[in-house]
Amino acid sequence: MIFQNELLKSFTANGDRIAVESARGSVTYTELQHRANAITNFLIAQNVLKGSNIGVHTHRPEEIIVCMIGIMNAGCVFVPINPDLPVRRKEEVLNEVSPAYIFGGKSTDTGINTIDIDLILNQKSADQSTPIYPEFDQDDSIYIYFTSGSTGKPKGIIGRNKSLLQYLQWQINEFSIDQNCRVSQLISPYFDAFLRDVFVPLLTGGTICLPPEEEDLFTPLKMVSWLNEAGVTIVHCVPSVFQIINEGAPSATLFPSLSYIFMSGEKINPLQLAKWYATFNDRISLVNLYGATETTMVRCFYRIQPEDSSKSKISIGNPIADTQLFILDENGIPCSKYIVGDLYIASTFISKGYLNNEALNKEKFITLFKGTAKEVPAFKTGDKARFTGSGKVELLGRDDRQVKIRGIRVDLEEIEYILLRSGFLKNALVFLGNPELQDESAGQSADPEILTAFVIRNDAEADDEHWAEKLKNKLKEHLPEDLIPAKIIVVDSYPLLPNGKINYPELSALSLQKEIIAPKDEIEQRLLAIWVEILGQKEVSTIEKFHEAGGNSLSIMRLIAKIYKEFNVRVVLKDLFNNLTIQKQAVLIRSALKDESLHIATVGKRDFYPASIAQERIYYLYLSDKSGITFNLPMAWELSEEVDTERLKSAIRSLVIRHESLRTYFNMDRHRINQLIEDGSNFEITEVPVAADFSLSDFIKPFDLDNGPLFRCFLIYPENGKTILFTDAHHIICDGMSQVNLFADLLQFYNGKDLDLLPIQYKDYSVWEQQFRTSPEYLNCRKFWVDSYKGELPSLKWPVRDQPQDSSYGSNLLFYVPSSDLLPLLDQWKQEGVSVFSGLLSAYFLFLSQLYGQEDLIIGINSSGRMQSELENVVGMFAKTLPVRYEIDLDDTYLQFVGKIQAHLRELLNYQQYDYSDILSDINRDHDFQIGQLFDTMLVFQNFEHSEAADERHLFTPHVFESGAAKYPMSLFVYQNGDGFQFRMEYLTSYFTEEDILMLSEQFIQLLKLLVANSETPLKSSLNADQVDPFSKEDLDFRF
Repeated sequence: MIFQNELLKSFTANGDRIAVESARGSVTYTELQHRANAITNFLIAQNVLKGSNIGVHTHRPEEIIVCMIGIMNAGCVFVPINPDLPVRRKEEVLNEVSPAYIFGGKSTDTGINTIDIDLILNQKSADQSTPIYPEFDQDDSIYIYFTSGSTGKPKGIIGRNKSLLQYLQWQINEFSIDQNCRVSQLISPYFDAFLRDVFVPLLTGGTICLPPEEEDLFTPLKMVSWLNEAGVTIVHCVPSVFQIINEGAPSATLFPSLSYIFMSGEKINPLQLAKWYATFNDRISLVNLYGATETTMVRCFYRIQPEDSSKSKISIGNPIADTQLFILDENGIPCSKYIVGDLYIASTFISKGYLNNEALNKEKFITLFKGTAKEVPAFKTGDKARFTGSGKVELLGRDDRQVKIRGIRVDLEEIEYILLRSGFLKNALVFLGNPELQDESAGQSADPEILTAFVIRNDAEADDEHWAEKLKNKLKEHLPEDLIPAKIIVVDSYPLLPNGKINYPELSALSLQKEIIAPKDEIEQRLLAIWVEILGQKEVSTIEKFHEAGGNSLSIMRLIAKIYKEFNVRVVLKDLFNNLTIQKQAVLIRSALKDESLHIATVGKRDFYPASIAQERIYYLYLSDKSGITFNLPMAWELSEEVDTERLKSAIRSLVIRHESLRTYFNMDRHRINQLIEDGSNFEITEVPVAADFSLSDFIKPFDLDNGPLFRCFLIYPENGKTILFTDAHHIICDGMSQVNLFADLLQFYNGKDLDLLPIQYKDYSVWEQQFRTSPEYLNCRKFWVDSYKGELPSLKWPVRDQPQDSSYGSNLLFYVPSSDLLPLLDQWKQEGVSVFSGLLSAYFLFLSQLYGQEDLIIGINSSGRMQSELENVVGMFAKTLPVRYEIDLDDTYLQFVGKIQAHLRELLNYQQYDYSDILSDINRDHDFQIGQLFDTMLVFQNFEHSEAADERHLFTPHVFESGAAKYPMSLFVYQNGDGFQFRMEYLTSYFTEEDILMLSEQFIQLLKLLVANSETPLKSSLNADQVDPFSKEDLDFRF
């Protein structure tokens, strides 16, 4: 089974027949052989060793065919080199193959032995006699074709002599191809499918039909005209080229000679076949070919039927002769029918593998069922597939065509199918993100948040300015909102590569040309100003979605507040997620009734003001333990030598005057808690010299809420050390965002800047809240919380032998995780459309589930509580504590679980204004026993955005210290910065030792890494994976 022997037999048998036909004339088999002999004799005369790589560097197909045959007949390896390759890529190819010679034109300059083809073929002295051929072997290398590598470096694939012949003979026999065949040569010579165009006719005595060298050949009119006039009987092409033929073929009288169109290289869109079969019925056979260069062109085929045009996918059918298809799971076990797995092509006729890439050969070219009677060489295609009930293979695309959007698995080809079914389009391509990084079959890219569709409209829609709106309405009948492409880009045609496949980089350039749609009225203009204020100075289109423009979970809450301030319209989170563009938000605002319920009015001077509900809750807790320091919020900074302490003290006094909360204290009168405000003129800054071994925890003392002050400030002068600014505030007057505001204002005052007066103070908020808690909007939240906590509540039992005595003494463990260590997990969250906070919360749920040994859990979280834009810069206790209850379904995969957590959080945040005190009161009314606390642990995520909080001169360096207090047995605080995540595990020492917490922190980090490796595995399996050690009482002290 030697390829050259069979080719030479055909030359002898068909000497006078036409081998090649083109606009330049015809070449007989005898003439073609003589020309090829000149190449063969030249190489033999130069003593070129058998198996040497010989390059061909020319555009003209006639010359390539002659050189290819001559090279192969010399026992050498044919290497086509595209002259249009970029210089650097061409250098990479040449370095890989190290050709002994290169056949090219007069101007070819590759720096390697380059032979002018014309001189060899046209000189009178050219030796066209029959050569003394070397001894050929069926395992000889016969060609090298290069394909694009995932790293950008081209991969050379080595063709095997017997494999090439085996495939060609199979196609000839299977489709009864004979010497009457006239085969179009439409495939680029620099792709292996070119071998089909050339050698199928040459092995049968048929004719290679070269198309005219015209730039507009690949247009419907020119293509159809040439195929018809040339009397072509067989076409090999990619589906993109078939679509060109299909568009230009209006009449059934066309192509009287055409018998077969073989398609490969891209998926076939079934809906595009309907027009073809309506015109030609089944007179011209369409065949789907499937394979890879690595497996010697094609290893599977399917004869398409007219009824297939109504299906969603075209089958790849059955394997060709001497080929087996295996669909295996991740453990290498064959999959049952309908079960999706990895597709392997097994045959003794696959290629010889990759050139100079042993590592990739070991990965992709494997032996299946090694050591058994079924042992067979195979290639791992990278495609997902399954066997249908009839035993045919259904190709489901590559892994990267199966994508996830907000936890939902989506096949992009199905969205394309629905787009085409709309009736508005000729063709559609859908990508998750930008297609810039796509290969021929990829569907996912670096920006996984956006579905983009590139569409070619039907001619009838060209003049309809409302077609896009009609299309989207049609899509809504079949797809949820998240699966409707956010960007629909109209193109006249898809840019093609020389091999006829889609040119994704060029297509990408179209998507990067961002269309800026300007506001069309005053409302959209005001909305745009809000977006720019939140997102920074950037070009924003009114059809762009908020998260596409750079928004996140924190900034979307700011957007809600600013919309209310600007338009007096209350927008709930759920409605905003369904209306993420300026245009849609404008519609929402126009249709909304004016809402005064969130308007905060300034309150005149009084002797006292009502405490907020959060302050009341903290005050009652204070009464139960007046000596506790659980609610202290201390902060400390080391001061650089540049800091002027007198200037700093002046800035601190300005801070106290600016924020009334820092001058507030409380009293109880007739069971009503009031807040009272001093003028702040007597605020003292205590300056203390201390020994070198002092402890900041000595400065953390209980507060007297009834007399104040509730904000303290110290300048501490350690012996032989840097000066420390230490502040402490009671939680009743301050929260986490307030701490950020205080530091930002302190920097401003210290740098000599005047700040505008705050339009409202915390007392104004408290008076407003008192009224708001009687409003229908507030009371309507009650049902959500009561329903969430119906029935038996989960018992939060820490894994300790005896309940520890009540003690608030606590400690902290700090650990830092660089973003690079969590990059796979962060990318996964981004791909799922999951916020970082939702992702961290999902991980903490699973972590506690292991620790508790239960699935139904409640975790406390914080929200900013600042529903109005005016509150952004105010200091006070606004933070809302929200109990998040969730029952983990261990049959879910992690990706399903984290998607559900995200959805649950979105719904919960719509009711965040309902205070935790009221939640507890309402739940206690429905239970026979009183519940003091719904949770014993919190997750606090702090990624506050504050542009003015940057200390560019590094005058103030945060000083880390132990506060000596904790509210709960264990809580996790997370601070995100640009480089990574700072975790702080706060714990009660009556529950845990330092060694316990150290081990638990290591377990938490391991869990984060485990979730990436097992994201598609049910939780009941992945949480028992070997990567994470199970918790055990033998490992942990837990204060037994």
